[in-house]
Amino acid sequence: MQKLYDELGARGLGVLAVNRGDPAGQVLTFFKEHGLTFPCVLGGKGAEYTVGPAYRVVTYPTAYLLDSGRRVVWAGVGYDARSLREAVNSHLR
Repeated sequence: MQKLYDELGARGLGVLAVNRGDPAGQVLTFFKEHGLTFPCVLGGKGAEYTVGPAYRVVTYPTAYLLDSGRRVVWAGVGYDARSLREAVNSHLR
């Protein structure tokens, strides 16, 4: 994700990570250790975790590509960089 973000951010790609249930300090450490510069929100635990159910996430990681109208135009389970890159390139102007 970071590589795509670095390469395509200037063309309009935004990346937002959603973490489920890990403490903020642990997430921050992970991001620093891996050189991740895109934003991350903490999704909470249990009933507080509303993002996953809202997008019907059943496994992690799950990635969604939203268009400028915030409509889901691509979804993938796991991390398939090639498929994600193709989807991003087909939707960026």
